[in-house]
Amino acid sequence: VNTNSDFIDKPSETVKRDSSFEEKCYEIIKGKVLIGIVDQLIQGITTLEECKRRCQKSKEVSDIICKSAIFYEKEKECIIASQSRSDIPDLFIEDDQAVYIENTCLSQSGSSIKKLQKMGETVPEISTQDTPTTTKVKRDGSKQRL
Repeated sequence: VNTNSDFIDKPSETVKRDSSFEEKCYEIIKGKVLIGIVDQLIQGITTLEECKRRCQKSKEVSDIICKSAIFYEKEKECIIASQSRSDIPDLFIEDDQAVYIENTCLSQSGSSIKKLQKMGETVPEISTQDTPTTTKVKRDGSKQRL
C-alpha cells in the first residue's frame, strides 16, 4: 500500500465490465460499408472486437462520437465515423471486404431524447407567495401588527 496516494492499489482485483450490455450496443453487418465518412483511421487493428472497443472509447480518447465503425480485416484497419447508415443511407453500400459496426445504443439514446421532447412533458409550475404583513407604528414608538 502506497501511503502517499489517495487510493489503494490492488493489482489482484479484476474490473468487471458489463460486456453483455456492450455486445447489445453494436449491430454487425458483414459486407457493408458507409463510404466517405472517416473521422479517424486506426491502423494495426487485427480483430472486430478491437475495432468495436475503439469505437466505444473514441469519445474519451479523441473526442469523436462514434456512431459507426468499419473494420477491414485484410488491411487491419478500423474506421471511426461520426455518422451512421441512418444519417446517410445513400452512402451505405456493398463491400465484401468490410464489416460495418453500428453503435445502436448511441442512436437509441438520441431518439429517446427526441421522443421525450416531442411528448412535451410539462412540469407544473409551483409558485410560492409571501403573505405581506403590515405593521403600524403608534405615536409612542411601539409597533402593532395588523
